[in-house]
Amino acid sequence: MAVRLLGPVELTGPSGNAVLSGVRQRALVGALAFNAGRSVPSARLVDALWGAEPPRTAFKTLHGHVARLRRVLHACGSPDLLVTSGSGYLLAASRDDVDGLRFEDIVAAARADLAENRLARAVERFRDGLALWRGDPVQDGELFGWGEAEVHRLQEVRLTAVEDLCDAELRLGRHGSVVAEAERVLVDHPLRERMVELLMQACYRSGRPAEALGAYRRLRVRLADELGADPSADLQRLHTAILRQDVAVEDAAREDAPRPQMPRPAQLPPRVGHFTGRREQMRALDEALDGASDAPIVVVSGAGGMGKTAVVVQWAHTVRDRFPDGQLFLDLRGHDDRLAMTPAAAIVHALRSLGVPESWLPGDREEQMGLLRSHLDGRSVLIVLDNAASSDQVLPFVPASPTSALVVTSRRAMAALTTYHSVCAVQLGAMSGEESLALLRAVVGAPRIDRERSDAATVARLCAGLPLALRIVAAKLLHRPELTFGELAAELSGVDRLGVLDIEGDARGVRAVLASAYRTLSEPAAALFRRLGVQPELGFDPHLAAAVGGGDQTEALAELVGAHLIAAVGGGRYRFHDLIGVYARECVDDSRDETVTRLLDWYLGIADAANRSQPSTYDRVTPELTYPPAQLPFGGAGPAGLSRRRAAQPAAGDPFRRGRGARCRRLAAGLPAQRLLQHARAVDGPHRAVPPRPDGGAAGR
Repeated sequence: MAVRLLGPVELTGPSGNAVLSGVRQRALVGALAFNAGRSVPSARLVDALWGAEPPRTAFKTLHGHVARLRRVLHACGSPDLLVTSGSGYLLAASRDDVDGLRFEDIVAAARADLAENRLARAVERFRDGLALWRGDPVQDGELFGWGEAEVHRLQEVRLTAVEDLCDAELRLGRHGSVVAEAERVLVDHPLRERMVELLMQACYRSGRPAEALGAYRRLRVRLADELGADPSADLQRLHTAILRQDVAVEDAAREDAPRPQMPRPAQLPPRVGHFTGRREQMRALDEALDGASDAPIVVVSGAGGMGKTAVVVQWAHTVRDRFPDGQLFLDLRGHDDRLAMTPAAAIVHALRSLGVPESWLPGDREEQMGLLRSHLDGRSVLIVLDNAASSDQVLPFVPASPTSALVVTSRRAMAALTTYHSVCAVQLGAMSGEESLALLRAVVGAPRIDRERSDAATVARLCAGLPLALRIVAAKLLHRPELTFGELAAELSGVDRLGVLDIEGDARGVRAVLASAYRTLSEPAAALFRRLGVQPELGFDPHLAAAVGGGDQTEALAELVGAHLIAAVGGGRYRFHDLIGVYARECVDDSRDETVTRLLDWYLGIADAANRSQPSTYDRVTPELTYPPAQLPFGGAGPAGLSRRRAAQPAAGDPFRRGRGARCRRLAAGLPAQRLLQHARAVDGPHRAVPPRPDGGAAGR
């Protein structure tokens, strides 16, 4: 998709050019494209389209414009380019797709070439970038507020790029070209002092000193008439040097100008309120900092909503005095592939935070990494990278100096990072029941907890130790004094448990956080996640995963573990966190019927194999399976080799009500009641002993 803003607004998709209609629709495209890849709130779009005094129907009209723009995008072959994101909209385009953003990237690379004295390359890049301009930005749209300011900013970037181009050409001795370009710019912008300076130098070096002095006189008169000001000191010195026929004096003065002092970054966010528990993880972070021989590298991983950022920020504030040269904090936005910060963008962000001027930034990524290491060398800086998605985002920030430290938070374990460096891994799991109650007590208040202690414990249990869920229910209780813990527990026990764990006006509810983790999965892992949501238990093994997934699921299971959407609990088994299990059931799609059939056939296969392993004097029932198990969980060891597996009843109840009575009756008939009891004892072994009935009755009932 190509989005052109530098002139009349144009959109070109796989099916051709989009047919845009109306000033407002073009302005909407411009406002979204200025922020390509980032969500723009509706209120901000209203400001850009109508300014400080929008009509009362502005939001409704905006939604209408968005709907029409989506139809236009669909017609040109880009139906997914405009997406709803939170309370606003996002244009899912890269910087390379938008000419205005690509222009700025090209100019940044050209300035890096200029700083490294690669003059010919700089000239080529400046000309490539300037060639993208076909007129004023969003020429056929009308923007207000920040949108109008963005247009003016882009125009200023263009003028500065022209000045930098003239500077490079001047150094290459192309004086005539500079004279022509400078005179064209000064027709419309006669008060740009740097352009007058470049024109004066070019005229003088072309053997035209009178024209150089004339350019100075014109500027001086205009400044005096319009602003009551004099030319800058630099221009006055250049004027004097030309009078003395000595331009080299000005060149030397510019080269000897002192470089700006590097600032001390202090970017840590404020600590989260009512921080509770996590002593073990805080101690692990302290030990990693104290025990490292090289620069400490720590990765704090866990599922979304576990409070990784809160833990790291809390700890970072306790050790910030040990890093006198500052603290860098970057949100890499790895929870959403559409918004994730690229490694190159992250490096540039860090360099700017360290005070590196724009003109010093090289265009090559390797050179940027080298510059970053140079600025960190010998300094004591704490670097916190929040929401990392991959080791590629992290590797450029590994400090070479042992006096600095790097701490990363991620929903993934970042195993690839350990291939290159010594990493301390800190995993963040669910809070204990005691910690959960302590957090509720801190937010809601001890008297209220003490009055409803039993119901408060129930609410804490239904939040399953997820700090985000606990904070949301605490906020509900705090802002709704009439709501009791018992009423809240009843809501959490209802059909929409995750809906209760959303909070009005905040897009970071539990469901949204889990959805952002689910969206990053590959299709095989996402499909397995949905299918596992059908089976009724939170725990399962690889054999059951293979049964519902239709084949070996080793890679998909590893990906789900790496994304902290399931946990490996030992003995070759896996388990959903309670709330993630609820979300998995919400994600079940139209493959549900097939998955239920696979699940029932799996249990039928187990029951049949277990039945045949025992001597019998009655006629066995031979099940007819659509999806026979490829491998039984007990292999050649017989049913006693199973561990932690319940008898077949969990799978039978719900499908029986959904038209699978025949399969469920076969499942019940697969083993007589007393034999089913024996097998249940053998299956569960020491983990889940099945007690005998006092009346000798059959457990199968």
